[in-house]
Amino acid sequence: MQSGKIILRGIVQGVGFRPFVYAAAAAHGIVGTVINHGSEVEIDAWGEQFDAFCSAVSKGPKMSVIDSVDVLPLEGEAPENFSILPSKDGARSGFVPADIATCAHCLEDVLNPESRYYGYWATSCTDCGPRYSVIHTVPYDRERTAMQEFPKCAACEADYTNPENRRHHAQTIACEECGPKLFLLDGEGNAVSGDPIEETAKLLDDGEILAIRGIGGFHIACIESAAEKLKQVL
Repeated sequence: MQSGKIILRGIVQGVGFRPFVYAAAAAHGIVGTVINHGSEVEIDAWGEQFDAFCSAVSKGPKMSVIDSVDVLPLEGEAPENFSILPSKDGARSGFVPADIATCAHCLEDVLNPESRYYGYWATSCTDCGPRYSVIHTVPYDRERTAMQEFPKCAACEADYTNPENRRHHAQTIACEECGPKLFLLDGEGNAVSGDPIEETAKLLDDGEILAIRGIGGFHIACIESAAEKLKQVL
């Protein structure tokens, strides 16, 4: 049986690398572990298809950028299965990925009345959602992001721990039950009644200037005709 420790560097945090490796291990009959170690991803792998597995994980998920791959000798006995280990601190180098626009699959969930994510503005998965704007530090885990204030509900936890789910180990997973809520305040800090998105759209159409606070910061918004007014305010 072949074995080795694979160390990957580059943009490998916040891009769904661990669930990607987990799926590749299942496809190639590999046992072992994957872990976020500082800003690196480390894989301990055993299996007859080790070379093919190594080639697969070296390509990385679609949002990753691999700068280097090291394969080192691995000692010890092979475990019985493959697992994702809790992250551990280590060297911090490389880059944090940019925020990723909502993917087509998540948009389907948002628009599907049968989905528990129906209408939820912060729906995301391992392929999309906030990254740069929410990460405090690496290794990339929920407790080191702005999402630490929003513990997962039972349903989100079930999706998060299910290897067959595309939200497997998605750190920004959230729903209407457990995730951030939307609300609209006027200039005095008073709540504005009605649907926050619909009321915001009306205010923008009326030429108002709004500060939209997301998970990671503020965005100043207005329509083109209000641009001069915005310049005066700033």
